[in-house]
Amino acid sequence: MKHMKILKTSIYSLISLLIFKLMLELGYLIFVSKMYEYSGFTIDITGAKIVESYVLFFIITPLIITKFQKKQPSFIILFVLYVNLYLPLSALYWLANESRVFFWAVSIGIIILSTFSYLMPKVKIPYFQKVLMPTISIIVATSFIVYGYLIITGGLQRLNFNLLEVYETRAAYSLSSNKIIGYLIPWQAYIFNMLVLLIGFYKHNRSLVYFALFLQLLLFGMTNFKSFLFAPIVLIIFYFIWRKFGYRYLIFLSTTSISVFIAILLIVYKFKSEFFLLSIFLRRLFFTPAQLHNVYYDYFSINEKYLLSHSVFENIIQNPYGVSPVSLIAENIFGRDFSPNAGFFADAYLNFGLFGIFLFVVILGFIMRLVDGLFEDIDPIYPTLILVIPSTALVNSAFLTSLWTHGILISILTLYLFKEYFLRRRKNNENLPDNKCP
Repeated sequence: MKHMKILKTSIYSLISLLIFKLMLELGYLIFVSKMYEYSGFTIDITGAKIVESYVLFFIITPLIITKFQKKQPSFIILFVLYVNLYLPLSALYWLANESRVFFWAVSIGIIILSTFSYLMPKVKIPYFQKVLMPTISIIVATSFIVYGYLIITGGLQRLNFNLLEVYETRAAYSLSSNKIIGYLIPWQAYIFNMLVLLIGFYKHNRSLVYFALFLQLLLFGMTNFKSFLFAPIVLIIFYFIWRKFGYRYLIFLSTTSISVFIAILLIVYKFKSEFFLLSIFLRRLFFTPAQLHNVYYDYFSINEKYLLSHSVFENIIQNPYGVSPVSLIAENIFGRDFSPNAGFFADAYLNFGLFGIFLFVVILGFIMRLVDGLFEDIDPIYPTLILVIPSTALVNSAFLTSLWTHGILISILTLYLFKEYFLRRRKNNENLPDNKCP
């Protein structure tokens, strides 16, 4: 009976991911390529690449689902990369005739990541006891620093909740920001506030839930980073699916929800010519990172690699360009001053070429196995949902930046220091079925 349930939900997951891929491609054809052709979103359909795209889909997707069925927290890192980056890349591959070499290299990287559970044992580290209260104290102190600094530097005066005016507010915030607060604010938004939200859900404490949402909304209002606004929405949706329907329906219901949302936005666009949300959700969230990956590959396939000379190793390795990759691409490809950030695979390639993709995949795979080893004895919902938002940085940001600035490593450390709390919670609920836990 259990095997039949696993097979059924696996089939549902496969179908939902296929529909999601088709919706991405449909959205690109009828909206993105027509409205944003001037930005490089062109149509150049290649028949052979259609076949390759779908053959690889049916090879890789079952591997993703198999990893998912193991109920390991690191699955969420792979899932984010696959849904938010790989599937848009697979759409652009045949719709815009992008590089075969790069797409296959990324595909092999995804295959390696999805099979890491079989290739490498879990990395286990014993946890320290009696560190929960000091950790809570540090989080509280950090929160006071973050919100206090923002308020003192005019945060309440620039408070804005209009999505059409975010760039003005963000520019005003940037004038008062510094390196330290630049680290603390993403950690606050993606980890600490989300941890409070999750604990509020678990304890059925509405006050704690409302408090976490208030903190997040206030942080968004003073900085206007849209990801801060969407982070609790994503977490709430995932939490609701997990607790209401069970872990096995997470892929099916989450990707189906996204496909339905895209369909609704496309219908609204066709009948009312309203495309603001469609542009943010479809173009910016899915296709812009994929397009930038191809842009970075095209440029650095014929130009010198960085070899991490723009990172923490800048004092050891000479930078061949004297500027960051983002500034280089902005000036040489787009001819304007903005931030076309590179994601995980683009960052790997601009540093070390095709070898870099393999190298970065191995490092990320090790981190994923570390996550699985650290948290194998607690309810996987906590590490999974705390990691989901920091993991999205891999789609848009350099690897080392994602690990540190955007909080992947900090989220793992925070969960590790909270392990004592989660172990108590699991012990209290160990006799409850998965989808009936509070």
